[in-house]
Amino acid sequence: MKDLLNRTSIGVKLWLAPGITVVMLLLVAALGLLSMQRQQSVVSNLVEVRNPNLMVAIAVEQHIKRIHAQSYQLLAWGTASYSAEQVQRLATEIDASLNPAIELARAMDKLPGLSAEEASAIQRLQVAVQAFTKDIRQVLEMADTDQSVATTMMIKSEATFTRLNAELDAIRLAQTQSMNEASVAATTAFRQVAGVSAAVVTGCLVLAGLITWLVRQSIIRSVQRIRDSASRLKDRDLSPQPPVQGSDEIALTARALVDTVETCLLYTSRCV
Repeated sequence: MKDLLNRTSIGVKLWLAPGITVVMLLLVAALGLLSMQRQQSVVSNLVEVRNPNLMVAIAVEQHIKRIHAQSYQLLAWGTASYSAEQVQRLATEIDASLNPAIELARAMDKLPGLSAEEASAIQRLQVAVQAFTKDIRQVLEMADTDQSVATTMMIKSEATFTRLNAELDAIRLAQTQSMNEASVAATTAFRQVAGVSAAVVTGCLVLAGLITWLVRQSIIRSVQRIRDSASRLKDRDLSPQPPVQGSDEIALTARALVDTVETCLLYTSRCV
């Protein structure tokens, strides 16, 4: 580094420290931009993938729970003072909502960014939805003929409904875990970028300080040689002097002055 600075012009030396500072700022800006892009990617994943997936799971859950509640309501209406028309209308509504429940569950296969846990839970959920809707259809068929049998069948369907809810809980747990992992990845990426930025800033500051000190020493040495040469000329000192190091403007001036002083002193001594 010292030899390189000795061969460097004064103009270049004076630009080294500011230049390193500019490079440092550009590196920090680039790292900040990288961090922002990583953060934006995580936020986009949460907004465009995770949240919509969670909303689909919630829609399936609400649809299934509505069917479950309406089925019990149907059985209650059959033993209360509701008209046959009202009971039939509710039964038709329940029957019409069974296939959409199956389709909603099937559509979850097409959700983007599914983890292995989510995909497995969705497959189990689809099987549970199929079994639940089958039980409800049997309840609807028996509701017109035998209320007691239909009620018994509805109670037995609770096991299927419980398993279905367990699968929905598993999906929500897997989705929450994926969201947490994305959040942890974002935090880790931010810390890594912050650490690298701090290291780059520290390194650039140390390098800028070192180069500034070396440039200062190089200039001071050359100026000192000029001063020494002037003193020799004044004192008529003919002792040998070490060669001037460096090739910048000041060093060349110092070398030229040293040569001039030595020539003048030599000529003067001969004349004396």
